[in-house]
Amino acid sequence: MKLYDDCIVIRKNRIMKVYMSISPDSHRPTIHNAMEGVERKENMQYKIYPLSAGENAEPFDMSVLIHRHPIGKEQGRLGNGFFAVQGEDGTWFLIDTGTGSNEELAQMGKPLLANAHTFLELLASRNINPEEIKTVILTHMHWDHTHNLDQLPNAKFYVQKGEITNAVSPGKHERSTYGFMGSPGFTTPRWMAVSDHMVTIEGEVELLPGVRCIPTPGHTPGSQSVLVDTAKGQFLLVGDQYYLMRNVEDDALIGVFENHTSWYASHEKIKNLVDLEHIITTHDIKTYKREFYG
Repeated sequence: MKLYDDCIVIRKNRIMKVYMSISPDSHRPTIHNAMEGVERKENMQYKIYPLSAGENAEPFDMSVLIHRHPIGKEQGRLGNGFFAVQGEDGTWFLIDTGTGSNEELAQMGKPLLANAHTFLELLASRNINPEEIKTVILTHMHWDHTHNLDQLPNAKFYVQKGEITNAVSPGKHERSTYGFMGSPGFTTPRWMAVSDHMVTIEGEVELLPGVRCIPTPGHTPGSQSVLVDTAKGQFLLVGDQYYLMRNVEDDALIGVFENHTSWYASHEKIKNLVDLEHIITTHDIKTYKREFYG
């Protein structure tokens, strides 16, 4: 027996009702909810605030960050965080929700952070009440980008259909990265707790006035980047398409990817969309040196 639950797919600015097949014993989430009507405001411009949860206390071998970099020759550190985006009307939305606290990371057996800040501390630093967040765009569904979804009770979470399809049934080599940790308290992904608030989108979609979701697969099958209009031009938030700006500058494939052909195709698409200085990565420490973009 299978259960069928309404799911909404937004495809190229059209809302379409589809159905997702869910087996009762599969532990897959029920996904439903339509996108609420958004009052269109032409020429809306935003400011993008990077919120740093901290950088890895111990460095990574550069071969993890750059594919085929000689092992043991160089090390690098990663930043961690998410982005709060404010419109001219004062409303906020988020792009991703970042990683866990050091206490949670220790429970999961993950590397700890230096200069660590919790998700709620970071929201408070911009005077954002978690309850006022109505929209969160997920670049992809790896655990370090979706850990805090359950702290936003009124939000809907927008993700590419191909990404959630992969996330609910990942390959064995991907289970941990999608949040199936197997450790006490973290046996299933945190995003499953808010599956009834998820909305899937397909392809390139203008989700809000001046905010466009653009598929950029490669790191994961359903990765997307977010193009945001600002007073300083358009900025593209690329999730984990690049770990470092060095990946962009050197045309260097990242160390963890699902499909290298897709990654390079996305790389070429991005280079044709925006200038180098308008690319915003999640894990480059330099991203968090600026108060805001735009």
